[in-house]
Amino acid sequence: MRLQERRVPCPSLCPICEQHDEDDWHVMFGCAVSIQARHAAGLGFNLETRLQQNLS
Repeated sequence: MRLQERRVPCPSLCPICEQHDEDDWHVMFGCAVSIQARHAAGLGFNLETRLQQNLS
């Protein structure tokens, strides 16, 4: 999205899932493939726990 704001021609769809616009939030929390990879690496629980703590 930031590149497009600077008029750099690039696709806006997430290159991983190709279903939603790519932005920071989508890559970290919205992309199902990214979430699966994070869980497979054992990082899902830690990240989700910290996110919930920060939102409370």
